[in-house]
Amino acid sequence: MTLNPAIAALKRMTFKKSLTLLELMIGLVLIALVSGVVGVRIGGAMEEKRFRSSVDRLFAELESCRRQALAAQVDWVALLEKKKDIFILRKVCPETGKEVASTWKSACEMSFNGKAANALSFQFASSGKVAPSGTLILSDKKRTVSWKLPDQFSVVED
Repeated sequence: MTLNPAIAALKRMTFKKSLTLLELMIGLVLIALVSGVVGVRIGGAMEEKRFRSSVDRLFAELESCRRQALAAQVDWVALLEKKKDIFILRKVCPETGKEVASTWKSACEMSFNGKAANALSFQFASSGKVAPSGTLILSDKKRTVSWKLPDQFSVVED
């Protein structure tokens, strides 16, 4: 007996079994676990980057003040203040009266020579000398960066 071609085609077709509810739930739990681990790592990396960016920005601002003093052969003063989570750096040239200010947000704490500080003043002489001498420490809950001043600014002594 010959089968109708349509019935023969149906017999040859195999139906795939659909996913059960348990398999779907296990898949969703695995996706949630992986995304949680990735999220924690990304959050930590972003926090590290914010801290590093803040430290690098401060050093770049102070270094630019030192270079301005050397290039223009006039003394500059950098006044660094920390108010809550905001750093305020004012660079002032007492001889010309020029003043440049910049601000940025950072949750790190500042200390100088082991003492907590909310305000510091740096003098950049036209000769290349930097004052005061000591160790500037920036830290948050997990990281600490310290700079030995004036060595950090590659000062050339006469």
